[in-house]
Amino acid sequence: MRFLLYISICLILCSCHTGYYIEGVVNDSSTGEPLGQAKVFLKTIDTVVTDSSGTFVFDKHLTGGHVFSDVEIIIEKDGFKSQYVNFGDPGSKSRTSISLERGEKAVQFPSEGVTLFYFINLGISLLNLVTIIFVLFNRIRYKYLWFLGLVFMSCVFNIVYIDGSVGFDFIHGPFFLLHHNYYPFTIKVVVPVAAILFWLFYWIKPMFIQKK
Repeated sequence: MRFLLYISICLILCSCHTGYYIEGVVNDSSTGEPLGQAKVFLKTIDTVVTDSSGTFVFDKHLTGGHVFSDVEIIIEKDGFKSQYVNFGDPGSKSRTSISLERGEKAVQFPSEGVTLFYFINLGISLLNLVTIIFVLFNRIRYKYLWFLGLVFMSCVFNIVYIDGSVGFDFIHGPFFLLHHNYYPFTIKVVVPVAAILFWLFYWIKPMFIQKK
């Protein structure tokens, strides 16, 4: 029965889809001139090249996990620095102008970090799950406060390995199961704040955690 439930969930996720339309113009930041023949990468899904007017268009139907993840693109052209753009949630039409700076490509973080931290975050998801179950089924002080903390207090640092820019989410759910193919340019470093605090108190100051 559980097997059928898991299969049903997977089928539902795989059948989810949304349309996404991006139209953009790539130009030289110093002159404002349009840049033709610049490569534009939509995650690992598709790649297009700008025309002579610097215009590119993506008109895609995103499916599966792409429906639940941000739409990321990278623009590259010889003689210019690579540019990362995050369009946020899919599902709406977007039009944008993107300027590239002249210069060499910036030193990048290893792209393998995306995969490495994906597996580390799977372990953190398991830690959060075990901690939540432990809190719910044991005599713990402030049980529901700990539960809320475990559900919402995981900090996430989003490092774009193309340029090293960092975003920060203080409030995030406890699980990080979305495959790294859905955010191929971003290294997600997760700090399970509530789980760390809980186990530190549990082992060092158990009187603050355990009910007698």
